Amino acid sequence: MTIGSYFSSVWNRKGRTARPSKPVVPRASLTVEGLEDRTVLSHGHGLGAVLHASASAHGIISALDRDDRDDRDDHGSERGVNSSGQSQFSVSSSPLLQALLSNAANVLNNLHLPSLTSTAVGDVQSTLSTAQNQLSSAAGTLNGIAALLPSLVTGANHQAAQLLANAIQDFASSLTTVSNTLGTISSQLTGTTGSISSATQTAINNLLSSVSSNISTFGTALNSLANSTTSGTTALLNTAVAGITGSLSNVQSSLAALSSTLGNTTATTTSAANALLQNVLSDVTSALGTVRRDLNSLRAILPQISQLPLSSAQALLTSTLTSVSNSLNGIVSDINSIAGQLPTATGGLLGGVTSLVGSLLTGASNNLSTLSGILSAFASLVPSLSQSALRQLIPVVDRLILNTARQLGGLGGGLGLVGVLENLLGGIPSGSTNNLTRLIDAFFRTLVNELNLFSSGLLDEIEI
Repeated sequence: MTIGSYFSSVWNRKGRTARPSKPVVPRASLTVEGLEDRTVLSHGHGLGAVLHASASAHGIISALDRDDRDDRDDHGSERGVNSSGQSQFSVSSSPLLQALLSNAANVLNNLHLPSLTSTAVGDVQSTLSTAQNQLSSAAGTLNGIAALLPSLVTGANHQAAQLLANAIQDFASSLTTVSNTLGTISSQLTGTTGSISSATQTAINNLLSSVSSNISTFGTALNSLANSTTSGTTALLNTAVAGITGSLSNVQSSLAALSSTLGNTTATTTSAANALLQNVLSDVTSALGTVRRDLNSLRAILPQISQLPLSSAQALLTSTLTSVSNSLNGIVSDINSIAGQLPTATGGLLGGVTSLVGSLLTGASNNLSTLSGILSAFASLVPSLSQSALRQLIPVVDRLILNTARQLGGLGGGLGLVGVLENLLGGIPSGSTNNLTRLIDAFFRTLVNELNLFSSGLLDEIEI
């Protein structure tokens, strides 16, 4: 039984209705342009042969032939990884790479987030502001280091530098997401007096504690890699995985805190309700953008993991897929909670907009839930797979992750546009908004329908 047929039977046993087989439509090979969002497709120009030659000459790290992590065909099945073995790079052979990684580690190891020791509103807002400033400063420095890594490190270690730059940039993105969420929580307290509830204090402290733990883990991994004289491909991949999984964990903790504090919030004016919705949309958009980056980074390293010795590949792939699946499960739960709380949190003052936003978010969470379940199922298979079967598995996983990343990209743009339209509505006198309201309703329904189509297509990809 092939991997595709196995998962097809799994989903059929869950009661999915049979779908007619789809005719195979020939299409030109696709590659991804090296743009900021890393998902714009164009027709290829013989890139596969270039990648194959590069991998044969330089091994596992050079299989990442271009600087962009998504620069590969739409199937993600052939990235030209050297099947004969891996070249063992050493950070110590590149003093510049070593110095930059040490700097990144120092930024994280010197980042000590505060905790709430007082429940007085003024003290809480002061603590949140301090944490925001620390996170924003660290994220900016890490982004600068990530930009320098592939630019300044040349030669045999260039592709390793690019992979590490991706992981550092992803982690920095998650710190920005956390900072935004702390800002939203603080804004909910503006104009209030007295003390916050114990539930809100616990939610905030849980967020700060979880992020601090992830900061320590990734900082330690970077520091260990920078100071090792024997680091090879396995150490490199473990460090990249620490950045990706830590970033996803930060996003999950951020959304959990946002969900918890929303439960204690009820807007009493339309302007306050609109401001709250704007902040929530911004936070969720930032969070899903970070998840999208993490998924693309995961796609970049999966084929490299499969080229490790079998026992090492099985261990790292199993732990990675399990960790990612668990984080996605948490993110799904938090998004659903946020969607369900929006009508009450906004005091029912924004009409059908909040319910339509909720439908859109639920559609996105359904897709992430599907991917989480698939990754968990794949992880359970990995320990029993041979090396060849493991390499057969990777293109299937890659395709599924790619589809979800695309969906998240569309959702992020949709939520951004919704925020603009709702902000316009907030500035228009009551009674003059009928046409714009109908426009927003139609826009939302279209996006929800598109998300449902994405979800169906995601499961279709299993049967390749």
